[in-house]
Amino acid sequence: MGSMRRSAQREGAATAQAAEGAWRERWVFGTFLVLQLVPLWAFAFVPTQDGPAHLENAAILLRRSTVAVIGQFYVPNPRLVLNWLGHGVLVPLLALFPPALAEKLALSGYVLALPLAFRRVLTPHARAKGFALCIFPFLFGYTFYMGFTGFCWSLVLFFIALWIWSRSRGRLGPARVAGLGLVSIVVAVGHPVTLVALIVTLGSLSFGRALVDYARARGAGRRARLLRLHTRLWASLAVSLLPAIALVIAFSAGGAEGYALQWLPLGRRLSGLAVLLSLVAVTPADLWVSAALAASILVAVGATAWARRHAASGSWEWLFAAGVMLFVALVAPDRFGRGWGMTLRLQFFPFALALIWLGLGRPLPVLARILPAACALAALALLGLRLPAHARLSRALEEYTSVAPYVPRGSVLLPLQLTLGRDLGRDGLFPLNFSPLLHAAGYVAASRDSVDLANYEANTGLFPVRYRPERNPYSRLARGGGFEGEGSLPCADLAAGSELGIDHVIIWGPLQDALVDPCVRDWARELASAYDLVYVSQPRHFAELWRRKPLVSPDAAHSGMDR
Repeated sequence: MGSMRRSAQREGAATAQAAEGAWRERWVFGTFLVLQLVPLWAFAFVPTQDGPAHLENAAILLRRSTVAVIGQFYVPNPRLVLNWLGHGVLVPLLALFPPALAEKLALSGYVLALPLAFRRVLTPHARAKGFALCIFPFLFGYTFYMGFTGFCWSLVLFFIALWIWSRSRGRLGPARVAGLGLVSIVVAVGHPVTLVALIVTLGSLSFGRALVDYARARGAGRRARLLRLHTRLWASLAVSLLPAIALVIAFSAGGAEGYALQWLPLGRRLSGLAVLLSLVAVTPADLWVSAALAASILVAVGATAWARRHAASGSWEWLFAAGVMLFVALVAPDRFGRGWGMTLRLQFFPFALALIWLGLGRPLPVLARILPAACALAALALLGLRLPAHARLSRALEEYTSVAPYVPRGSVLLPLQLTLGRDLGRDGLFPLNFSPLLHAAGYVAASRDSVDLANYEANTGLFPVRYRPERNPYSRLARGGGFEGEGSLPCADLAAGSELGIDHVIIWGPLQDALVDPCVRDWARELASAYDLVYVSQPRHFAELWRRKPLVSPDAAHSGMDR
């Protein structure tokens, strides 16, 4: 009787301890969620490279039929495109909120949804160990700062698909097949790279589970039953993924730009993975944090795999999937057609899958304590490094967009970049690996219902909106290296673009310093002769707004001469 009472007391104490641990984990996880929102809401703008362009094109989709000048320049892309997810999130938000606020809400949704989706894949035991914290250093990586919104949102769907799979326990019924199929289609609409990663991951998980089960089975009958079970599972998985695969094939078949492939050297890929280069975006100090985090994860994986190498259980299929995705990241092309940056996108997946394996398996007790703490410290360190950068870049974006009140609604704008899309200070060009001012005119165009002639998305054919052929500035204005100003100073023929009806020209950067370039001198002369300077930003005078001079009729000119 006494032993039963003591046993019940021990069970009650264990239950209470588990409940306290779960409450503590939820509190810590929620605190980190809130902290990740600080960079988004502490300042006026969130600095990303392509974010303003996505915002502008979402506004075009919303207002093309109601704003005459937008309809004169843009048409919906008749080709099947897979870059709809980021724009699809922004369009309803733009219908309700100003552009900068709509962008913040969309990015906040991603920042909240990705950790929650990752945490959902983990078991309660893994959450209690704190492994859900390991996703936070990956939130603000290179792809986030580049403004690859569709890709970022597709990562959320990637983990939702893994959650559906992990809860299937080897059986995919009709409901789960339909759910997995729907999620995979949305993943494809976000970004094809994530769909490829999802297909490879699910295939690796199912095959890895089959290998483990087959190795543990005893007897020919048992193995035959397992083979039939896994064959049905593979068939169900193929059915669920088939619509998304067909969508990507249709998208690829409709491409007119060709399929040129380009690989990075293997040494660069290996070194990039070893230091988690995909987290390095804002400052050189990012590299120290990302390298330390990569080393921590790799040591934890290696030590745990070696210590548990004889264990029959341990969710080994997740480690197998991580290894397969590592192989894919090493052999996949970095450029496919007009898409580039595949290597840095793919770096995320082997690390994420390895962390899931550590959480679901049985990591060494000391590593189970140290690794979540290391991830939390890395997230806090990156946050501390980047907050000053966000403040500085937000001020630069505020200076750029200060031209907006002087732009009449329905104008045609030509932005010209003289700092390669970055901020210019005493320390040179900033930030390190992205250009947050390159497409900043998108904020102006979206808020003033105007046309931005440097809208690169409308020229590529890879996004939902295209220029009308007769109004495409890339075929009329561009000279030399082009007028976008991404890799070189802008080169444009303003006179040749007169039929486009350019109302205003926005200059960013010190024009006087750029006049050493022959092409800049040419368009600067054309600018001075045909446009008036109407606004100069304060305090640095980096943003200038030029307005086209009014045309003088021959009769008015003759009358002036008579006087």
